[in-house]
Amino acid sequence: MLSLPNEIADVLAPFRGVFAQQRSWQKAQTMLVGAILCQGHRTVSRVLQVMGLGQTQQYGKYYRMLSRVGWSGLAAAQTLLSLIMLAFVGTETVVIGIDETLERRWGHRIWGLGIYRDGVKSSRTHTVKSSGVRWQVMQVLVRLPWSPRVWALPFFSLMVPSEATPRGKRAYRSSLDWAIVMVRVVSRWLKRYWVCVGDGGYGNAKFGWACRRHGVALVARLPWKANLYEFAPTMPPRYPGRPRTKGVRLPSMQHHLERLSVESGPFHILPWYGGHHALRQLVTGTAVWDVDGYPPLPLRWVLVIDPTGVHPPTALFSTSLLLSPPQIVELYVARWSLEVTFEEARAHLGVQSQRQWSKAATTRTTPVLFALFSLVCLIANRLHAFTPLVPHTTAWYAKPEITFSDLLWAVRTALWRARVVPRLAPSPDPALSLEAEREQLIQLLAASF
Repeated sequence: MLSLPNEIADVLAPFRGVFAQQRSWQKAQTMLVGAILCQGHRTVSRVLQVMGLGQTQQYGKYYRMLSRVGWSGLAAAQTLLSLIMLAFVGTETVVIGIDETLERRWGHRIWGLGIYRDGVKSSRTHTVKSSGVRWQVMQVLVRLPWSPRVWALPFFSLMVPSEATPRGKRAYRSSLDWAIVMVRVVSRWLKRYWVCVGDGGYGNAKFGWACRRHGVALVARLPWKANLYEFAPTMPPRYPGRPRTKGVRLPSMQHHLERLSVESGPFHILPWYGGHHALRQLVTGTAVWDVDGYPPLPLRWVLVIDPTGVHPPTALFSTSLLLSPPQIVELYVARWSLEVTFEEARAHLGVQSQRQWSKAATTRTTPVLFALFSLVCLIANRLHAFTPLVPHTTAWYAKPEITFSDLLWAVRTALWRARVVPRLAPSPDPALSLEAEREQLIQLLAASF
């Protein structure tokens, strides 16, 4: 049986109910711990080697954990969300960011594969397309006790299959359709008010109305040419005809921008990208957004202007009229933590290094690797309660604050200590001499996993 420190065992214990059998749960723990200890590619063979199971004859049962064994990814996502809420959110307002990322993969047998625009390699003037699988990921935006910046903790990931993927008689669902499904599921889990933060791809009336129907406030980028109107005027009780849904047309964002070049406006010092504060001019108002095919969407719009002219003006909106303009800007700026998490998961957790191609294995492996980011943060929070975490620095590299690599180093240290210290103790079995134990330890640590 796998021996784990209490801080790690307590975090993994709530996931026991996700698996129907105890044997499957033991294998899942082994693979999770192996994925944390492993470096480089996160394949099943590397995980088995780092856990000392390289010579096991029944290695196929570990492969079947991803392709055949029945366990619920939705139940695991709900459990992970509850752990994040309990550890970092509490009674505060829940802020969840949503974004899509491309997992670069090659191979015609990979289920859900397509050719997409690569946001990391592309720019405003140059578009690069890559082969891969698209993922829609929801992450809780929180402040951790050891860091001044906002962290994004993934808990719910869904694959967005390409349009060419066989789907039987089911209609094709775009990434926006899957985002609406995720909002509905998370609202059912939380059963409370929460804020959803997205980029320009989620700034439309369809997604805005989906959030309003489930009691969610949406904060996203507003299209520059959005048709904004005043709220419908109140008509007499016996006014003939249908009631009006909108009022007078409001000036465009460009008109507000040109007017501000002559008139001065209110300035605010707001949290900005890079962890520092910046002076920004804010113009705001309430309106309804008229889009063909949908009822007018009530919103508060905010025009963010850089007085120095270094950054271009940005238009944001919120479907909640109660959020103040500085709050809307702060929530949208915190969305950048999602991109940081995606990069950290690729660099330290082996995302897009796996080799599965079947539908079940492909749709399970990447969400588990994203969830490892949150699990490492939860375990590090337990470790931090006993021994405060510090940045892992060297003589030639001074690190001002703790990063994810420091958390991963602390968790790996706890795991290796639990595995190594018992081996250094004197063994009652004379066949296992200290020299044999030492050689086994050297072989374990020398292997490049």
